[in-house]
Formats: sequence, C-alpha cells, structure tokens
Amino acid sequence: FLETAGKEETHFDFFPFTTFNMTTLMNFYPNRVFLFGDILCFKFLISSESLERASFVGFFKKSWRNFIDEFTVDNLVLDIEVIALSVLFGLGERAVGDQIEQLIAPTVERRTIREAGGQRVVEIVPTPKYLATRAVSSLAARALFYPLQTGLIRFLTREVSFGGFAKLFISMDSLKDLYTGFSVNMLWSCGYALACSLFQYGQFESTTDGGEVTGAVSMVGGSLLYVGLVPLRIKALFDRAGLPYQFTWVPTFYRFASAMGIHSLGN
Repeated sequence: FLETAGKEETHFDFFPFTTFNMTTLMNFYPNRVFLFGDILCFKFLISSESLERASFVGFFKKSWRNFIDEFTVDNLVLDIEVIALSVLFGLGERAVGDQIEQLIAPTVERRTIREAGGQRVVEIVPTPKYLATRAVSSLAARALFYPLQTGLIRFLTREVSFGGFAKLFISMDSLKDLYTGFSVNMLWSCGYALACSLFQYGQFESTTDGGEVTGAVSMVGGSLLYVGLVPLRIKALFDRAGLPYQFTWVPTFYRFASAMGIHSLGN
C-alpha cells in the first residue's frame, strides 16, 4: 500500500516477477507466474511414471525429458490456452474474494513502514481477525469458481477442447460432474488457508520487537502444515481430473514432489 498526500493506492502484483518472496507461494490467492511449471508437474503427476521408484539421477532425467517433450505445437497451444483461462479465472476469483472481504470487514489495521519524499508507505497488520476474514472470503470465492477451475483441469487432460469448454456448463449433469472432488479439495483449501495465515502472521511478527521467536515458530508451523496436506492435494487433483486414485498419506516420491510443485493450477 502506498499512501501519498492522504490518498492511498493499492498495488496488486498478479505476476510479481521482480518481487518474489515466500509470501508469493504462501498466498491466499496463489500467484499465476508459475503456471507453466504447474502444467508440467500436473502432467507428470497423473502419468504412470509418477509411480516408479525414485532415484536422484532419474528425477533429473524425467524432469528434463518432460520439459523437452512439452515443446510441441499442440502442447504449447494447449498450455497457452490453459494459462490464459487460468489467469482470467484467477482475476475473477480474486475480485470476488476481495468484495466478500470488504463486506465482512471494510476496515483493516495498518502500520507505517517508512516515510520519504512526501510519501508514506504502510502495510496491513495481519491480525487474527484480518487473517480469518481473508481466509473465509478466499474460500468462499474458491468454492464459487470451483467448476471453472475443474473445467480447466479437464481441458488440460484433453477431455474437452477449447471450443467445447462452454458446453461443460450447459447441463445440470455436466455441471454436477465439475463438482467432483469438491469436499476433498475444500478440506485441503481450508488447511492451505490456515497454513497461509500462520505463515503471514509469523512473517509479520518476525519484524516486530520481541516477536522473532513467535514469528519463526508460526512460519515453520505454516510451512509444515502445507507440506503435510500434500496427500490431500494429490487426491483432489486426481478427482477433479476424473481419474481413479486410491488415497494414501504416503504417496510415491514423484507424486509428492509433483504436487508440491503445483502452486496455482486448479485454485
């Protein structure tokens, strides 16, 4: 937030190429800058190769081969279409979530970071109330956009074409099918929102006097929770893709690593 002469402006970095930090990853609204990597990870996740026994050399060989194989005309056209739709849906989800947040809590606490050249730079103080409000609003927006994001995954698996994407929403049966995996995904989303809250609260506390230990514990707790929820993330992605998957808390290394690498696809 940048405040100048009593006027406050909000700067929203949807693609913060130059402002990357851990909050970019642990964000209520996942950043779309990683979408191409998300696509690669998702395709590997649902492939039979993800079931193979892991090896250090094999991991890099498979990663490189999957990266090279993606550079075909058909794959790149599909990837561009998926990225474009994902960005569009992400913007809509963020806008709806922000509106819900404004309705719940129109005012937030801020603190001044610095003042220079007639400009006052302030930031939002992530109080428990603020974080709870943001979590609830982001979850509500995610639930509303769930069919669109699921349709995007079906598009990526080539179940539907770009031209036939809209047909997924014209009948009750197809629309109902887009809610496949909703309960598992929302369970993961609730855990993810809690992990983001812990991390962002910890990051703020670590900048206050005497809050370094509390901040570190909170950030570590949020990070561990995020990692611990990965098996649910895998189950949710398979369900949304319409693929069979037997849930386990101990997936293969390749599946675990692939799911860890997916930041915004399907969100």
